[in-house]
Amino acid sequence: MNNQIVKLHKISYSTLVDTKLIFKETLDHLASGIILVHNHPSGNLRPSEADKS
Repeated sequence: MNNQIVKLHKISYSTLVDTKLIFKETLDHLASGIILVHNHPSGNLRPSEADKS
């Protein structure tokens, strides 16, 4: 499968994410790449200071 999303997986519903979980999911599915995203539930599109750091 070239350049296709194989699986969508939510890792965390909080602000903290264990990077080991991200890599485990990636390796378990033999993925050659990953796309990481996060959202702002408030709807504010400007990055917060925490986003910038």
